[in-house]
Amino acid sequence: MSQFQILLLLFAVSSAYGLFESVTLVDNRYEGIVVAINPSVPENPFIINEIRDVFTDASSVLWESTEHRAYFGTVTILVPLTWKGNYNLATNGEVYAKADFVVADPNPMFESVPYTEQYTECGQPGEFIHLTPDFLLKDDYAQNYGPKGKTVIHEWAHLRWGVYDEYATEGYEPFYYSTQIYDQGYVEATRCPLSLAGHTVYPNPQNGNKLEACRVNISNNYMPNEGCVFIPNGPYGQPDDLDASLMSHQFMDQVIHFCHDDPTDPTNMHNKEAPNEHNRLCGQKSVWEIIMSSPDFRYANPPNPSISDVTPSFSIVRKPTNRYVLVLDGSGSMAGDRYESMMQAATDFIMNYVTFNSYMGIVEFDSQSYILSYMMEINTNADREFLVSKLPPPPGGSTCIGCGIQSGIDVLERSGENPAGGELIVLTDGEENTEPLVHEVRDEKVVVNSIFFGPSVNDDLQKLTEDSRGLWYSNALDNGLGLKETFKQIALTTDGDLYSNSYQIYGSTHSMGSNENDYGSFIIDSSVSKDSVFSFSWSSSGIAPTFTVTSPSGKPYCTNTGSSCYNPSVVSEGQWSYHIQTSSSSQVVSVMITSMASSVGTPPIVAEAGLSATDISTGGQAIVVYAKVTQGYQAITGAIVDAKIASTGGVVTTLRLVDTGSAPDVRENDGIYSRYFTQFSDQGRYSVTVHGVGNGTTVRSKKSKVSAAAYNPGYVKPDGTIEQNPNGLTDPNIHGNQGTDATEIEAFSRVVSPGGFSYSGPPSPSVDNFPPSSVIDLKASQLNAFDPKKGVVLTFTAPGNDYDSGTASSYEIRYLYTNPSQLKTNFESGIEVTATAVVQGDLSNPEEANVVERFVINIKDIPQKDLVTVGFAMRATDSAGNTASVSNVAMMNLFLRPPPES
Repeated sequence: MSQFQILLLLFAVSSAYGLFESVTLVDNRYEGIVVAINPSVPENPFIINEIRDVFTDASSVLWESTEHRAYFGTVTILVPLTWKGNYNLATNGEVYAKADFVVADPNPMFESVPYTEQYTECGQPGEFIHLTPDFLLKDDYAQNYGPKGKTVIHEWAHLRWGVYDEYATEGYEPFYYSTQIYDQGYVEATRCPLSLAGHTVYPNPQNGNKLEACRVNISNNYMPNEGCVFIPNGPYGQPDDLDASLMSHQFMDQVIHFCHDDPTDPTNMHNKEAPNEHNRLCGQKSVWEIIMSSPDFRYANPPNPSISDVTPSFSIVRKPTNRYVLVLDGSGSMAGDRYESMMQAATDFIMNYVTFNSYMGIVEFDSQSYILSYMMEINTNADREFLVSKLPPPPGGSTCIGCGIQSGIDVLERSGENPAGGELIVLTDGEENTEPLVHEVRDEKVVVNSIFFGPSVNDDLQKLTEDSRGLWYSNALDNGLGLKETFKQIALTTDGDLYSNSYQIYGSTHSMGSNENDYGSFIIDSSVSKDSVFSFSWSSSGIAPTFTVTSPSGKPYCTNTGSSCYNPSVVSEGQWSYHIQTSSSSQVVSVMITSMASSVGTPPIVAEAGLSATDISTGGQAIVVYAKVTQGYQAITGAIVDAKIASTGGVVTTLRLVDTGSAPDVRENDGIYSRYFTQFSDQGRYSVTVHGVGNGTTVRSKKSKVSAAAYNPGYVKPDGTIEQNPNGLTDPNIHGNQGTDATEIEAFSRVVSPGGFSYSGPPSPSVDNFPPSSVIDLKASQLNAFDPKKGVVLTFTAPGNDYDSGTASSYEIRYLYTNPSQLKTNFESGIEVTATAVVQGDLSNPEEANVVERFVINIKDIPQKDLVTVGFAMRATDSAGNTASVSNVAMMNLFLRPPPES
């Protein structure tokens, strides 16, 4: 019998919402911005010079675009350990994994196009901005995307304020029929604002790509031919007061602001009709409205035109060598199985997961503290064995956590060393009467990582950890596997080197009686078959169980009673098995399998995860669990991804994460899986583990979906001729991919902790306060392209009773012909679809959550015009009367008479 065991990682490195814990906006200055260079980038001082120049320009653009509300104050450039120049060491916790900007090798799908990893709901921050050395060093990228400083601010708007692109990105229509200016409709390019003028041309491939006039095509729903391109007019062909939008055409010289809702400036008004990603995900609100409602500007940082110098200050630091001090609880309450679990996990940490060239010391505390080992460098296995010999003896006494922390700092300070940037790993199972020495840790810039073993949580130590920008973990289920997973998580390198990490591929716990046998199996895939560790731990201090691990070919490994088996060579790929046999005592045996990348140059399959929040204090709120599965830059789609969420009381809930483009997921098939969690059983800390499995239907996709800068196709000159971008009318980087879009991949398995959260709302609430989720993928089309009176087809992913779980009670669908965007702000103003108008589907009998719904409806009141634009929106209600927010508005055109094909 086995089950996944859980550990808690709060404020996880991979957590989407933990990104800006170090970036603040105070007195109009952004402080704490980190630009980190990947260790694969060769040392080049010109890269540093270009970062300075680009971010200095970007700061001026930011100052202007926010109307004198914000600029870049301090920027830290973090160079990798492989760079050998004379750089100061990073002492403020700067790490690659938490950087706002990364400078790394090109993504093959985008080459050197700047882009933002962004997969949370509108208004929430993204993950990071990806820049490349070529973007920084070569001038032709400015030719493609405009001044580099403006490109950076386009991406900063994605990252910091959670807005989306206003031009037609992949999957969105580049043209649509607008009724804003002409009542009978007019073909417009997807853009913002609508006043941005230009010409639409067609590079005819049958005539040497000679530019021709675009024609509408009946087979394309009367839209322009596929391949038509909108080219903006030059400055002399634009309105004099045009200055938006940086999220649509950041490459244009006069564009320096964002689209807004101010009717006194109609030229730069938000275009609500445009079928772009921003309108779908942000409820047709303007980019400026989203920015101004962010925490940066909602109640602070008003315009300050008195500031004249917005030049950032730069510091250049290098990643320091890892320095750890184990600060271990030796009090009496740790006796027995807890002590055994701590010793097994700490031994695994030292022997298998701390990298060579790291430094480590060991401290024990009970009623006072004891330095068991000062800092020593780990260069050999003999060094590891020496440190294991210094682990504490069986425990006894009371608990003085503050004493241990102070001794940990003393170890880091030994021989006049600067303790800043060193890490304490504090493991404890209880409270103490003396508060931790918070001010000393802050002053010394030491990072504290804390492990709470068992259900007790020390709130003071938790706050100390958060204040020092460390990570805290809770192993509430009090098991050895969770503790081993926690130590392994701490050992993960954070410098961007995928080949130096050890990846967990399996974890299980077996509850066994005396003289019993049990079995299990796991998969080692070809991307992670080197330096494998088969780790076993057990609950009793009696006679240890025996273990045998067998390779796919039948070769036995680990035929002994040791707690772990390390295999430095590349092992066989495929399905492995293991056998456990207990002796005269009952045991709870934990199994953890890890492995490293098979070879440099073949990226490992990696799973990362995150949470939308770390604290829920009121009922009705949901936590979003995210997981990202990739190999290199390529998304892994079709995986089975489950989150196991455990409460302090031991209630475990399994949540299947999905990648369907329905809330909370924002983009279908991009390798990002997510779901809402609402099953709060009791108050306290909840721990989370995500398990991703690939099978025969899993594929590696060459099509990734990110938030990238808009491409400059050229411009229309005053005489009407077109000056094309010499690099092409369309982006050669994004649209240049050839070959199969997706490749089926081998079976794999990964286990990762995305983090955890605390819940202080009502335990097991008897009142249902959770509404259905808002639909964000509503689409509308004609049932018969030649006869609009045959009906309209609406498709969407069904929401649930509680966000995206369960089954809603009913749907309400409405539509409008005039100003359909009004449905978002005044839903009741729309015309309601009644049951008699529904040809297919059932308004009062929704499908279960995450099933695709298809409704066919007949609307009898179509205005008698050649072209009718209509918008649909909907919302769901659950059995308790909770109603979802209004969906996205799905716009469509009904042609009562076909337009001319020109």
